[in-house]
Amino acid sequence: MYNVFIADQTILRILFETKIRQYGDLVENIVITAYVVYSMWKISYDLSGSTEHIQQIMEIDAEIEKLGEKIDYSKSATLSLFVLISHFVVCFIRVFVVCISMGNRKASLHYSKLFQITFSDSLSFTVTNYFCTYLYALRDRYKRINQVLKGLGTRSDKDLFVRNKNLINVYRMEDRNVCKKINACGKVYSMLFKASETANDKFGFALLLTMFVWLILTILYLYYFMEATAAGLFHDVQRYINFLLYVSWQIIFAVAIISSAIYFCENIVKEAKLTSYLVHTIISDTWDMSVKEEALRLSIQIVHQTPKFTARGLFIVEYELLLEGARSVLTFLVILLQFVTQKN
Repeated sequence: MYNVFIADQTILRILFETKIRQYGDLVENIVITAYVVYSMWKISYDLSGSTEHIQQIMEIDAEIEKLGEKIDYSKSATLSLFVLISHFVVCFIRVFVVCISMGNRKASLHYSKLFQITFSDSLSFTVTNYFCTYLYALRDRYKRINQVLKGLGTRSDKDLFVRNKNLINVYRMEDRNVCKKINACGKVYSMLFKASETANDKFGFALLLTMFVWLILTILYLYYFMEATAAGLFHDVQRYINFLLYVSWQIIFAVAIISSAIYFCENIVKEAKLTSYLVHTIISDTWDMSVKEEALRLSIQIVHQTPKFTARGLFIVEYELLLEGARSVLTFLVILLQFVTQKN
């Protein structure tokens, strides 16, 4: 990074001389440097060096196994292997895209610049993957609760007319077991809500910084694309294709990072809301008052403990954020275009 700053190393300005000259690279370098320094500390010490959030998952699993749901950790191992392989693939594609974009200008390619952009992409990918993998684990535990609630049998009104005392006793025993399971589901749901709040504390600022950095880069590179197209770079077809390849990767990667985090957050909230639907199904389908009361208590608990993921409390991470991000990009693009087109 020191070499990149001192020698004013750049890739994009080799492909196209932008009107904002070195200032675009300066903004990009400062933002990436700050993000890399923070991410190196975050991944190494605050995430890998802390076991609080993982311990919560283990405690939740212990309670879920009491409900008769067996946790298969081999699936997590397969997921971890997939994440590792995908990490290498992303880094390889990034280097490949840069080399292809440079074309016959490889003599001007600075390896320190190549390392900087690859390393920053790698750290961003790691932070996002860590966050999404943790959310994936939480969503799987929400699914376990929903499976237990789906498996709770209910009786129809015709069973009210049963006169067999032995059968009535069996039904009462079943009702007590159902109440115990609903109560246990409420306990696990409460633990999952606490784990969701831990996710906000652990990943909130990292998520905020990641989205902020990639939003800035998206604005910059969309501006580069619009400026190069308006300047007629497409008349040099090969150079324009190389330029588009480099810019497109930056924008696509940025959108993928932000969209992935939003997608996993929304999936957990969706699964948690399904729990509420299943609880109200139990309330409407059963006639035993003890079961109704226990299900009603769980319903009230769900109202107060629906998970909500935020970027350090500044905004909720949901699909609406994509729309707000698009508006911000368009607004700053207009401002940037007006700034560079002033005569003075």
